[in-house]
Amino acid sequence: PFKDLTFEEVLALFVLSQDLDKTIVGLPLDGIARSASAKILSSLPDDLREHVIEAARSVSVWLTPCNPSMRNEIHYKTLLKAVTSKQNVRIHYDCPKEQKTVSTMLSPYHMLYSNREWFVIGRSSVDRGIKVFPVLKIKKSELLDETFKKPSRFKLERYLGKSWDPVRHSPRAVSVKIRFQSYVAQTVSHINWDQSQEIRTLKGGDIEFRARVENLDQLTDWLLSFGNQAEVISPPSLRKLVKTRIAEMAQIYTSPARRN
Repeated sequence: PFKDLTFEEVLALFVLSQDLDKTIVGLPLDGIARSASAKILSSLPDDLREHVIEAARSVSVWLTPCNPSMRNEIHYKTLLKAVTSKQNVRIHYDCPKEQKTVSTMLSPYHMLYSNREWFVIGRSSVDRGIKVFPVLKIKKSELLDETFKKPSRFKLERYLGKSWDPVRHSPRAVSVKIRFQSYVAQTVSHINWDQSQEIRTLKGGDIEFRARVENLDQLTDWLLSFGNQAEVISPPSLRKLVKTRIAEMAQIYTSPARRN
C-alpha cells in the first residue's frame, strides 16, 4: 500500500518518528508514530528498506528537550480523546491566581505544543469563554458523555494572535523595535521568530528588528538570551522591563553566592 512513497518521503517519516519522543513528551503520539513507521518500513522492498535504515543512521533531528519525569499520560490521553471525539471533560487544575484547585467543565477545541509544554484550548464553563490551560497544571480529568460542537469561527491562529505565550496573550499588539549587533545579526535574520517581523540591515552589519507582539514578558526572556548584543529601541515600556530584569540580575551577583 506504500509502494508510491519515494525514498526521501520514507526517510523523513522514519527520522521524525524516531526523534519525536525525545522532545514531545506526554501526548501518546510518539509510540504510535514509531509503530506506524515500522509498519511502513516492513511493507517496502528489501533494498529500499535497508537503504532507508542505513540513511537514517546519518540523519538526526535535535528538538528542544523536555523532562520525561513530567510525563502524565492519563490526562493527555483523556484530553486527546475529548478533542478528537468532541466530548466535554471535567478538569481540576491549579490556579495560581486564586492559589487553589479549581474545577471547570471544558469543551476542548485544540491541543497545542509550545514553549516545551502542552496546552489545551477550549471553552471553560467557569470563565464562560475560551481559555488556555497548561496540561501540567491539571490534577484530575474526567471524560464526560456530553458532546459539543466546535464553533466554525474558532481558529487557533486568530485566537492566539501575535502572542509569544499561549497563556499570557493579550488582545492588543504592541510595535517593538530592537537593534541587534552584527555578532548575532545572522542568527536573528535567518529565523522567522514572528509572522509580523521586519528586518532592516544597518551600517556596520547591525540589524533592526521590528514586529508587533502581545506578550512583552515572553519577548523579554528572548531578548535577554542575546545578552549585550540586543538593545530595545522602542517601546519605552519594553525598554524599562528589560532594564528592570537586568538590574534584578545584577543585584543577585552583588553579594557572595548563597550556600545551602
